[in-house]
Amino acid sequence: ITQKCDKTVHCSDISDECNESCGQEIVNSSFLKLVGWAIGVLALILNCVSVFKNISSIRATKSEAALLNKSLVFLISMGDLMIGIYLTMISVYNTYHNRMYCSIQLNWL
Repeated sequence: ITQKCDKTVHCSDISDECNESCGQEIVNSSFLKLVGWAIGVLALILNCVSVFKNISSIRATKSEAALLNKSLVFLISMGDLMIGIYLTMISVYNTYHNRMYCSIQLNWL
């Protein structure tokens, strides 16, 4: 009982670390949860706007330099959009599995 919730597995079925009283999460800090949600959702929305604007403006470019610049901005926006998707997925997964992440941790990793 004294070795319960000490982040060291002592039982073969992980019952000393994986129970209702230990409650491990992917992200433990409330501040980091809030920042993850905020940055993830903002990155999704703002980069979708940027991607669609860049697609429409790439078609209207007349010079090769402008086409190159618009293409690079488009690629950066796509990369940021992927990061936003990733952050939002982690935030959703953390909220969905709340305090029982430890029971599926080995499958997820």
